[in-house]
Amino acid sequence: VHIAVIADPQIIDAYTYDQQPGLMLYLTEIISDNYMKRNYRLIQQVLRPHHVIFPGDMTDGGREWKDDRYKRELNRLQLIFAKLDSKLTTMGVPGNHDIGFGDTVVNYAYQRFKSSFGTINSVITIANHQIICLDTVSLSSKRDTPAKLEAVKFMEEFEMLSSTNRNMRNILVTHVPLYRPANADCGPRRTTPPIRNMYGFQFQNLVQPKLTREILSKFKPELILSGDDHDDCVLICLAKICEAFHSIGTFSFLQGNPYPSFGVLSLRSAGAPPYHHDTPSLALHICSLPPQKYIYIWY
Repeated sequence: VHIAVIADPQIIDAYTYDQQPGLMLYLTEIISDNYMKRNYRLIQQVLRPHHVIFPGDMTDGGREWKDDRYKRELNRLQLIFAKLDSKLTTMGVPGNHDIGFGDTVVNYAYQRFKSSFGTINSVITIANHQIICLDTVSLSSKRDTPAKLEAVKFMEEFEMLSSTNRNMRNILVTHVPLYRPANADCGPRRTTPPIRNMYGFQFQNLVQPKLTREILSKFKPELILSGDDHDDCVLICLAKICEAFHSIGTFSFLQGNPYPSFGVLSLRSAGAPPYHHDTPSLALHICSLPPQKYIYIWY
């Protein structure tokens, strides 16, 4: 089973560059949308994934939009990520640009995201693996907001049910990467400095250590997929809690990383040939997209 992982498309709008609506913004939106639309179509035609995971930040100014603007931008998203096969299923979590972060999650934006994209905290079983989508954006709140309480309830229910699914291997999907040391190496694909534990208005670069430990303890994932950072970062765990943290780079060429990418997660059921108990049941491949910005500069 193959699953495409597409992070941070963050469709361009007036909030992206603090740009007033006009011809330049209109042209930028068209160029960016067409780039992602074309690549998403090719992913479906060539790689034929069975599922798609979106680890958040579908929008850039989503938490700011009023309902009429949101409807227009949702239509843009639906055109960019149109399904060629009705059997293709999608899942994911909201990002801080979609709904806000922590104590300042915008409740109406949260409810809109849920109504547009489905259940926010969820688990789906695919080929003897559990794909767990967890809203760490809301879970990071210091207050018991409605969005946080939904995530807490999901964690508690999952822990109670996990005893009956001991043969399942868990893959966790979050928006914000889980905590790691400041000097952690992100691997050879990284083009920017390592992820720092920083925060500001409506963002936080990492889930904090205490919450990270709680999440790892409850879900015991073998792989953690996240977005938010816009650059590739793979971190092999030193403890035996999990195999790897992997932040997927942005799918857009206009979000600060001139080398956009996406992931392909391949899963194999236990017993599928050729099978041995030591045979890996999952593999993640990172696929680079054309460096469109440099192509334009070259022209």
